[in-house]
Amino acid sequence: YDLTLASRDPTHLDQGARALRSSGARVLTVPTDVRSETAVDELLRRIRAEYGRLDLLINNAAGNFAAPAESITPNGWRAVVGIVLNGTFFCCRAAFPLLRERSSSAIVNIVAAYAWMAGPGTAHSAAAKAGVLALTRTLAVEWARHGIRVNAVAPGPVHTEGTDRQLWTDGRVTRAVAGSVPLGRFGTAEEIAES
Repeated sequence: YDLTLASRDPTHLDQGARALRSSGARVLTVPTDVRSETAVDELLRRIRAEYGRLDLLINNAAGNFAAPAESITPNGWRAVVGIVLNGTFFCCRAAFPLLRERSSSAIVNIVAAYAWMAGPGTAHSAAAKAGVLALTRTLAVEWARHGIRVNAVAPGPVHTEGTDRQLWTDGRVTRAVAGSVPLGRFGTAEEIAES
């Protein structure tokens, strides 16, 4: 496989690339802040230069922290909406010319259940993810005629480095959330990838 990883965090890029290369993939890493249209345009320029094509775009950038709505600062709100909603739009729009060149291509946008369900401490994230869900539906309708499939995946609670650090710090909350999942536990990134 030919893959491109984009992240603001060089450590994430290095770790991801190492793991993927060990399985035989060719991996291009591009430090990218998806809040910047210029950075996203450069990302797509690099993909075109390296591979000459794009079959699949997965938008999974997230900026999240738990906070009651009244405590979210304007900067906190802008950061989350900028990464999640604006970043997804910028990536989709920049990828469109390359995706359109294929007879069949796809976009997968990662959302969360709180895009349609209420949850405490998620006003900024819920609003941004709901926006991504609406964007996904709109692009699916608009871009189908170009052979571009656009879908969203909404995994339930998942243990990741970010969620463990920012969301699942209270053991009681973690147990309550895990108890609400039909499997009785958090999902894993590997399970999402396999789906």
